[in-house]
Amino acid sequence: MGLKFPIFMDAQSTTPCDPRVVEAMLPYFTEKFGHPASRNHPFGWEAEGAVDAARAKIATLIGARDPKELVFTSGGTEAINLALKGVAEMYKEKGNHIVTTVIEQRASIDTFKRLERQGFQVTYVPVQPDGVIDVEEIRKALTDKTILISVMSPTTRSAPSRTSRPSASSPRRRGSSSTPTPRRPSARSPSTSRRWASISCRAPRISSTAPRAWARSTSGARARACGSRR
Repeated sequence: MGLKFPIFMDAQSTTPCDPRVVEAMLPYFTEKFGHPASRNHPFGWEAEGAVDAARAKIATLIGARDPKELVFTSGGTEAINLALKGVAEMYKEKGNHIVTTVIEQRASIDTFKRLERQGFQVTYVPVQPDGVIDVEEIRKALTDKTILISVMSPTTRSAPSRTSRPSASSPRRRGSSSTPTPRRPSARSPSTSRRWASISCRAPRISSTAPRAWARSTSGARARACGSRR
């Protein structure tokens, strides 16, 4: 088979919609077009049932304790805002310090800058030349006022999967929360979601290649925000 030009080489940013997704969604773009919040007629009931079924499947994939923990948003940026601002607001009585890294994506950085203007203090931890986080740098940044550690894992622009497992237990002991933003999560690379207060992710980046393996390795977090772009 010959090459088709131009060649798209930015699959870390987005990907074509899986034909199976298109096939599954087509009825809801044409015949089953009811609004899931419309609970006074069959069209809405049918749409609500479909959303609930989708939520249950994703909950199984990521190992959530309850499908109700998932919150669908319009995209990754909204999911990140919901997670970061939500945790900051919830724990502001305990402290105002947040730890993140210098190479987070723009959606996260913009949110942290906004939180700083609201009185929160944010420490931006540097990374090593290969993009991997030194866990000790995370530990050094923690204070008695730390309420949140937020790290994107893995990045959408660099290759390393920046797993921060050793640091995940530290905030729990200090009474704070950890919030990763896995823009490209995969069932092949389990995210131990029981360690996190919230997880935000984009629909195009979720892989269902091995949902059973992932579900066995996770037990769920208290809250999740899933950005749905398609």
